[in-house]
Amino acid sequence: FVENNKYQIIDKIKKLKSQVYDSIAYNGELYLVKKTNKWGVIKYDSIFKQVINLKYKDAKFINYHIALLNNANLWEYYKIETKPKLIIRTKILCEPYGCLDNKLVGFFKTENGKYNLLYDDKSTFEEFDYIDYTGIYGMQDNKIYVIKNKQKQLLYTLN
Repeated sequence: FVENNKYQIIDKIKKLKSQVYDSIAYNGELYLVKKTNKWGVIKYDSIFKQVINLKYKDAKFINYHIALLNNANLWEYYKIETKPKLIIRTKILCEPYGCLDNKLVGFFKTENGKYNLLYDDKSTFEEFDYIDYTGIYGMQDNKIYVIKNKQKQLLYTLN
């Protein structure tokens, strides 16, 4: 529900309302909420419950994780099941992807314009000219690879 550029979540059946926020994003389970230039996370299970306090400078949904930018300009990646679990803290902001590898946080563009993968142990893989949105296929030097479990297997050579 939007009124005067403010957002509120309303459960019409139970007649419950969330707090009023400046911005809300929803991924089907959780809400990223912004109020007074600070981001946090709320969950709705018959009541609205704040699961991560409003204290972050920015917020994004990254696949199965939530990325929150803290005051030290580090992205904190959380996995939220029954309660938030910090996975890693890093300067890298990943792009959303569709891969089912639960150790993969996401893929990102490197400083020299290539692409790499970030894992939940803070490790990266290697630079590719391109990585598809699933994080499964990468292209490097006119060769297409399948990327699986931090290994690459040649799939196809162009030319």
